[in-house]
Amino acid sequence: MIYEHQDRYGNKFYLITGKPAEVKLQLKGKRPKSIAKYDFDSKTLWLKRNSARHYHYVSKSYGFSSELFNLLDIEYVNLQVDSEFFAIPRQVFANMGKYLNFQAQGYELQVFLKVEIIRKYAVLGL
Repeated sequence: MIYEHQDRYGNKFYLITGKPAEVKLQLKGKRPKSIAKYDFDSKTLWLKRNSARHYHYVSKSYGFSSELFNLLDIEYVNLQVDSEFFAIPRQVFANMGKYLNFQAQGYELQVFLKVEIIRKYAVLGL
């Protein structure tokens, strides 16, 4: 393990040694689960989303852990949603993301990015 961090809500983040490093999240009182990969050389965060499970219908967006953006030196987020791929600059999240907190449901603070914005960064495959 490279790094362990606990947020103010009691959620723990782990970076596991590897190339790329594995990012795990342990929500308070639950087992750790893999949520991303991170490449230190390219400063790229790799994420996958399943639209059936992760799409937030009310805001028409996907949520991303805001703590990861604070912990890691991220320049790009390479996102896979089902079979589509997107390469989103970090600055897009800072400029266009909306913060929502579902702490009562046991989730960490998240920044949500609308699908219409994400689609602008489509790529053929990563």
